[in-house]
Amino acid sequence: MLLLVFLLSTCGSWLLVWGLIRTQSWHAAYSMDRAATGPQKFHHLPTPRVGGVAVMAGLLMAFASMTVFRLPGAMDLLALIVAGIPVFL
Repeated sequence: MLLLVFLLSTCGSWLLVWGLIRTQSWHAAYSMDRAATGPQKFHHLPTPRVGGVAVMAGLLMAFASMTVFRLPGAMDLLALIVAGIPVFL
């Protein structure tokens, strides 16, 4: 059952990443980092900053499927999601 949870969350996250890449021109004005100066700037071209969306979506899908299948550890995963919300935002 855990393998199914892993496959659901991984495939869902991959599909979301694929969708974000395919629609990059639509949301580039909002999701690209265009700043070329700063102490930690290494990119010379605008860089997308939406990778965390797929990570959070994968975690949420894993939590949802663990809850549906009543697997132990769902509350621990929820705690990880809640703790990661400030970083995600």
